[in-house]
Amino acid sequence: MNKKNKRYVLLVLFITFICNINVVHAKLNIEIFTNFSDMPKNYFNTLLLLGILFINLLLGLILGDNIVTNFNRIIKKQKVSKSLIIEIIILLSINITLAITDIQTFSLCIKALAASLLFGPILDSYLENKNKEKNINIYDKDLDNSIIRNKDRSISSESLKDFIFNSYKEIQKSYMYEDYDNLKKYVDNKLYKQYKKEIEKLHNKHNKRIIKNINLIKVNILDIKVKEGLETIDAYLNITKKDYISDTIKKKIIKGSKDIIHNIEYFITIKRNTKEVRCQHCNAPIEILKDKKCNYCDEKIIDNYNNFLITSKLYISKKKIKAKEK
Repeated sequence: MNKKNKRYVLLVLFITFICNINVVHAKLNIEIFTNFSDMPKNYFNTLLLLGILFINLLLGLILGDNIVTNFNRIIKKQKVSKSLIIEIIILLSINITLAITDIQTFSLCIKALAASLLFGPILDSYLENKNKEKNINIYDKDLDNSIIRNKDRSISSESLKDFIFNSYKEIQKSYMYEDYDNLKKYVDNKLYKQYKKEIEKLHNKHNKRIIKNINLIKVNILDIKVKEGLETIDAYLNITKKDYISDTIKKKIIKGSKDIIHNIEYFITIKRNTKEVRCQHCNAPIEILKDKKCNYCDEKIIDNYNNFLITSKLYISKKKIKAKEK
């Protein structure tokens, strides 16, 4: 189920509760909500029916997709997602109430639910493919070296791509070996705290994350901005790696597998304060927009990445590939 759909669940829970009470109220003529008592009965019942139909249609779409998503788990008798269970409980609740109070409305709602259950996975698959097409167009973009050099004379396209990939590898190595000092060199304070918290959690459980065989598939430079002393670069990173968690005491893998290769796509953002960029030869301050060579030591300014930090690392997609047997 898509993350967007999950946001509707709490709202639907509330609407379901109100509708359930009002179905009983309309049938048994119990004045639970006094402000509804002056409404014409047919007008009230029409609104009520539309509300119930909407809930059945909406939850049917979400549930239909969620059942397909969790199908393998159900077959293997594994735990299914909590949202799937919540959705089933909501639907049972409202439709059992209808069956007790109004069999005709119940029949209509069940038809709507059945239709939406079938249509849900189809709609989700269509939207997912549309999003993939959109994302492919976005992440296929790769800035020309001349555009990058025009914004920052101290870097180039190929060396920038190398820097991003090497920074990623250093972060993974720091994570695995719990090397906080090295980690600080590559990420900002926010990411550092996040990683540290994750590492400490694993450490306290006597677990260790094993990351190896990191290979680069592609890096694309998507955007570069220099504004008010801050340089921001967005990039697309596509890598493969082995990634699993082992118990350091029992000496066994507790999550993941040695035989699985993860293919992961990231949206990476790196930033630096341009006022603090210095020559790698003499440490003198340089201006990235103007200087082709250092004004102090007269050396060429090239591939200068000091002060750059990764500030954001977002997942675009993640796939599992079985490693080939040797």
